[in-house]
Amino acid sequence: RTSPSQGEDTGSNPVGTATRQIENERGGRIPGERWIIAFVSYDWQMGWVPPKIEDVAQEMAKCLVEGDEASARRLAFRFVEHVDKPITNYRTEMVAARFTTTGSKRFDALLAGLAELSCATHHDVAPNWVNDEELFLNELWFVSEMPLLHGEALAHSPISLARRGVFVTQGSLTYA
Repeated sequence: RTSPSQGEDTGSNPVGTATRQIENERGGRIPGERWIIAFVSYDWQMGWVPPKIEDVAQEMAKCLVEGDEASARRLAFRFVEHVDKPITNYRTEMVAARFTTTGSKRFDALLAGLAELSCATHHDVAPNWVNDEELFLNELWFVSEMPLLHGEALAHSPISLARRGVFVTQGSLTYA
């Protein structure tokens, strides 16, 4: 069996179709557009299926290898939105398995903190892996990287992120 990148017609496969369409329109994939494709998943029996945390971590790792931290951040924060949408029994499945490292301690801590936050928000028990020692930073990381916002980030970061040394501004966890 060949993959869509090898020229096979994907027919009704929306992932392959969406990827090929973007690549054809743009003359190749643009690193910042990876996050659009990362969440295109469809199960013909269940309908749209949100990504699990390990899928998000893999896409974030690809972004970080390309030096695209902005897309990696978007993927992490977009995951919060996806966790908020599904039915309860799938929500816990999305964060059940520990993800493979993104290649960055900072982004690993961010993703673990977001998983813990999402569980707390929905009154679910967080998986044990969120307490793994390597998912905590030894220094403070202000995700915004704008010094003027560090005070706000210190004041408004959820405890699941702050205890890891990760600080975000109040609006970074909201979406339309």
